[in-house]
Amino acid sequence: KLIGRGDDRGLIEESPEWWDYWDIEINRCINGYEGLPGRYYFMLKFCKIKDVEKGWMAPWYLDFQHELIERIEFNDARGVNTGVEKGRRKGYSYVAIEAILLYDLIFNTGIECTWGVGDDETLIASRTNILDCFNQVHPFFYLNTLQDTKDLMKFGWRQPGDGGRMEDHGTLNNLYMELMSMNTGVFKGKAVKRSIFEEIGKFKNLKQSFNDTKDCWRKGSVQKGTALLGGTGGAVDKGSRDFMYMVNNPDEFNLDWFFIPAVKGYYPFVTGDKDSQQPDAIPGYSLFRISMPIIIIVFAFSAFSFYLSDRIIPALNRQKNYILY
Repeated sequence: KLIGRGDDRGLIEESPEWWDYWDIEINRCINGYEGLPGRYYFMLKFCKIKDVEKGWMAPWYLDFQHELIERIEFNDARGVNTGVEKGRRKGYSYVAIEAILLYDLIFNTGIECTWGVGDDETLIASRTNILDCFNQVHPFFYLNTLQDTKDLMKFGWRQPGDGGRMEDHGTLNNLYMELMSMNTGVFKGKAVKRSIFEEIGKFKNLKQSFNDTKDCWRKGSVQKGTALLGGTGGAVDKGSRDFMYMVNNPDEFNLDWFFIPAVKGYYPFVTGDKDSQQPDAIPGYSLFRISMPIIIIVFAFSAFSFYLSDRIIPALNRQKNYILY
């Protein structure tokens, strides 16, 4: 709704007008538009998300996604890794796949990205989600694959060169997807622009996986690439010890943590009612607050205890819809 889903329909492909249109759009995707980071502009206008009722649809603008992307870009510029703690159904996975991973692979050439998980279930789900999102991107940005296996996607195409010999063309970017529970150093030796660690609460060896990968982002003593770690606060198992340790010791891992609390509603709870800009007046959001109260159990070494004093409790006090143990 903010920028529309405008496209090149009605323009003759490869015509001057068609190229003028895409020159403008590519510039906005790279440099941003009307206060939106280029990554978020790209996601909102040229990507889709999947809704349980409507199927694939254009994303809604969400303020915390905007803020998260700006934080990631800020951290990238200073060589700092980003960690994300979130409640359920916040749209984080779409940000990680579309605004971060897919964007990196489209708007760069000759780079390597990694996607690491801690269990087989997450690996299968991640690969399915990544392929689905990649296939829903606007055809102008569609990435052809030179190689597509269970653990490597190489992007580009092959065409005859001088003398008829087949040559590789395109971005020639690589995406590696691996289970790290049995081999924490599976990405060693690669020069990586972006490492994404998915569902970090399920990593039984998150610290070791992170430490064994961090040299991939460095050129000498300078960190050139960055990591993005994300996980749902309620989806933690035996791996939560590493998760908690990294939250409470961010400097040890050059990490900046971003928290998306459960007080943030996500579509379809936030309906985007055109007649109101106030969340309390949106029926879907009100229903969300009534039907999904926030329950927080505070342990001595809770992963969220770091945030209680200055982030969570003030938000809860404003909402007045929680149970605190």
